[in-house]
Amino acid sequence: MITVYYSLAADPSGIREWQWTRSVRSLRRYNPDVSVVLFLYGGARAELVDTADRAGVQIVPMGEFAEALGDIPSHWRDALSAFPTLHKLLSLRGLSSAGSFSHLIYLDCDTYFFGDVAALTARYGQCDWYAREEPGSSRSHYGYDPSYLDEHALGAMAHSQGLIQVPPYNTGVMVLRADLARTLVTLLDDFIWYAWRLLVGMCLWSPGLLGAEAVGNVRRAVSGPGDRRLALPYPSSNPWIIEEIATWLTLGRVPGLSHDMLGQPAVAQGDEYSGWPQGLIVAHYYTTAQDRFFAHLKERR
Repeated sequence: MITVYYSLAADPSGIREWQWTRSVRSLRRYNPDVSVVLFLYGGARAELVDTADRAGVQIVPMGEFAEALGDIPSHWRDALSAFPTLHKLLSLRGLSSAGSFSHLIYLDCDTYFFGDVAALTARYGQCDWYAREEPGSSRSHYGYDPSYLDEHALGAMAHSQGLIQVPPYNTGVMVLRADLARTLVTLLDDFIWYAWRLLVGMCLWSPGLLGAEAVGNVRRAVSGPGDRRLALPYPSSNPWIIEEIATWLTLGRVPGLSHDMLGQPAVAQGDEYSGWPQGLIVAHYYTTAQDRFFAHLKERR
């Protein structure tokens, strides 16, 4: 049995809610029966709740996102809550609301379906973890860009922490076996711990990456020796993949983890949907390219 889950923090702009509505409608077009759960942080517009009801989606309220980070120092919470993607893994705490399942599929809101979501586990069901490679990493067909993501530094950091090195995966679409999902629930404190240490390293050694006011406050707060000793050097020029990096480190704590890549074209990233390749199941089009994707979709229709 498969459970699909989305995770959404309150979105004043309405963009993520708009994306989610289109994602789940496209999913239901090809599979009306699979269990779908939306873990919701903060409030949501009535239109989203109505869409969920019509699509047979279970909404699980998770409280406010900042509070979901747990019992951590207030300056940790203020800073980490500026990164609204950190709740992807935190939502695993709500697994008891999802019923029984053999596989769990996570989807970002900026995804769109062209086939049956269940086909993902039919093709990719043997390993504990599947996801696409991170663009710009050494496994990416776009080419390796160490200025974007330094895998040598990433490997050195994993080694220094006594972790198994897990290669860079993009977390926009993830397929997890049930046992791994439950194991990750027990490691969520470690996930938050890594995210904080990476953020401190970013503040200390790559301050130009940060702009949010809450994070700026942390930059001033980490001048003490306690937080400075925790810092991990941030290995990327993109501050918004802090959640992904913390996820890779957390996966490195799982003994015997088996993992592999979701294949192209079944799961398309960026502009890989162009030409609508045979076998395409889902496109992760990225929010920054949203207008271009939907214009292309309109032309196709």
